[in-house]
Amino acid sequence: MAIWQYSLHFLPRLAVLERYSQIPLTISQNDFDDEEWWQSATQRDDPRPAFDSIVKRATSWSTSIWMWGDEDGDRVHIGHTEGRIEDISIRVDVRTISFLFVHNIVSTARHLDCLLLTEGRYLLTPSVPKLLTRITKSPSFRFVSVPQSFLAQLSDVETSNTHDE
Repeated sequence: MAIWQYSLHFLPRLAVLERYSQIPLTISQNDFDDEEWWQSATQRDDPRPAFDSIVKRATSWSTSIWMWGDEDGDRVHIGHTEGRIEDISIRVDVRTISFLFVHNIVSTARHLDCLLLTEGRYLLTPSVPKLLTRITKSPSFRFVSVPQSFLAQLSDVETSNTHDE
């Protein structure tokens, strides 16, 4: 993933409610990694036609991943086993945010009854303003907006880490 891409995942809303009984503000990395979010999801709607209408299908390097978009641009991955969804991940190119892409991703999440798990593990109901707010607060956005400041912050962190050793 490129530094200028913002990453998020679709999580089935009902799977989140089964796990937590209400929709939490955040999900820990361990919970995200340990839970098989799509296992109990009713997969009545094939999401591929929706993504086909959003961005051009790409050649996959794996038989278990369907891909759309450009590797370092707007991107969609669906991980699957024998056609059964295991993960839907999205990357938004923040160098030139396509509001149409963001809008269509949000619409598809709504249609599939999914929540958006953003960087920082925030869980959002699908909403263009909410997603854009998270994107504009991200390191990816800071990098493309003010690269010198972003790199200076990284340097400061690296310097303080070497002093702690």
